Amino acid sequence: MPGMDGLTAARQLSRNTRPPAIIFTTAYDEYALAAIQASASAYLMKPIEKDDLLQALARSVVTNQAQLARLGALQSGPSEEHGTDFITVESARGNHRIELADVLYARADSKYVTLRHLSGEAVCDLSLRQLEERYSSHFIRIHRNTLINPAYLKALSRIEEGQYLASLRFADEQLPVSRRLLPQVRSALTGNTD
Repeated sequence: MPGMDGLTAARQLSRNTRPPAIIFTTAYDEYALAAIQASASAYLMKPIEKDDLLQALARSVVTNQAQLARLGALQSGPSEEHGTDFITVESARGNHRIELADVLYARADSKYVTLRHLSGEAVCDLSLRQLEERYSSHFIRIHRNTLINPAYLKALSRIEEGQYLASLRFADEQLPVSRRLLPQVRSALTGNTD
């Protein structure tokens, strides 16, 4: 593209009053994450299969994060997601809102935070610290890399060498609990009515 690359164009377009859905078609896979961060609806690798294109077009009609942010700003003036009962996340299907009450846990892995919720999982743009600060009524920290929704805390199990694991309703895996945070997790468990 003369003048700028596709990622720069996507970032600029996402700032528009009514940002369009953007689908990248390229032979280079190394820009996929940057494209998603630039609010792309899809990232297709050449040669493009007809079914993949049709799926990307179907996803593009779902309101993306940039569009949601702009619509929210237009409807309610300048505001942040802070204090709301939902969080906007990325998934393979695009960007969408998840009710905070449906989030089982949030886990950090490298630079990404994955939210496990009742309908699956999604990548979140916020860090664990930001989630903990903004949504303190919805999450408690159980480990340096994990927050849980205490409403889903089912059990606390001791394993060898004094290590503990938290079990959550609707989640198959058990999550490690830090010794330092064990009292807080025990307190949340005894406060649970389930």
